[in-house]
Amino acid sequence: MAKISENASVGAAVAHIAVSDDDTDKNGDVTCSIQHDVFRLEKITGEENEYKVVVSKTLDREKNEIYQVIIVCEDAGSPPKNSTAEFNVKVLDENDHRPTFQSYKYEVVISENDFVGASIVQVSALDLDLGKNAEIVYSIEPSAHNFRIDPETGNIHANFILDREKVPYMEFRVLSKDKGSPSLTGTAVVTVNLTDVNDNPPKFNKSVYVMHAKENEGPGLYVGEVIAHDFDSGKNAVVNFVAEPEIEAIKVLTDGSIFTSLTLDRESRPHGYSFNVIAYDGGNPSLNSTAHVTVFVVDENDNDPVIKFPTAENGTVQIVYEKPTNSVITYVVALIMIQTKTPF
Repeated sequence: MAKISENASVGAAVAHIAVSDDDTDKNGDVTCSIQHDVFRLEKITGEENEYKVVVSKTLDREKNEIYQVIIVCEDAGSPPKNSTAEFNVKVLDENDHRPTFQSYKYEVVISENDFVGASIVQVSALDLDLGKNAEIVYSIEPSAHNFRIDPETGNIHANFILDREKVPYMEFRVLSKDKGSPSLTGTAVVTVNLTDVNDNPPKFNKSVYVMHAKENEGPGLYVGEVIAHDFDSGKNAVVNFVAEPEIEAIKVLTDGSIFTSLTLDRESRPHGYSFNVIAYDGGNPSLNSTAHVTVFVVDENDNDPVIKFPTAENGTVQIVYEKPTNSVITYVVALIMIQTKTPF
């Protein structure tokens, strides 16, 4: 079996052919031919009945590794006699193919998590060469994200916690390098999209709210609102509010708006109304947080003074005989139900 590199140029010698015929004159004149389209036969100058088989077309081992070559030699006698010889040509591998990934781009969608080492994806590349030229080592091009790859299997893992709220999308390049000399390298892109997990409770913009509402206003008076944000996404970020405990005079809507549901009277609630508001998200299971709300009732001048003395039941005053002119003989006592200072 003859052997030749697949990188051999056209005209490169593959084999030497020598033929002899013991006859004389034209009976000993021999002509040889080759039956092949990749190789041709060339007569060696200055040598009788010697030829060389040379490459006539570019070789590619990956397309055809073994060729069968047939040589036919015939003398000029009458009738002519001929002989046939066969041999195989093996095309030797050269590192002329770089590893190729099964996909140019690996698009990964994975849930965020709270642990290190999550499996991301397994990449795979193929090298059409042979032996060391086809052995592949995987690696990751340096990036801002701490991923690691098994150099033999192509399995990729995260060396950090996947947190969508911090980094929802990541992209990096993977390399596949063969062991040829010189080695060749293939590349692919990996994208990672993190889907949301309900791992963040709603967060109020403050923990304590102080609000004020005028007394004597009818039901439906706007008092204020509480605000909370959820850093998750989708339904996990939808926030609804509820009062705890529920107050008959105060209504908390699901959007956080607060209204009166009755006409308020400061004199009956001098310390206002205190309650908690709970913010629930739409996740399953739902997460929540709590804020405290106090609504003070603002005083209006809506009460007449009440005379405590004198009254119909008690209107008698005793004085000393011969009291001097302009002397105080008693005091009139009156009570006014007002709030002199709003408690805030």
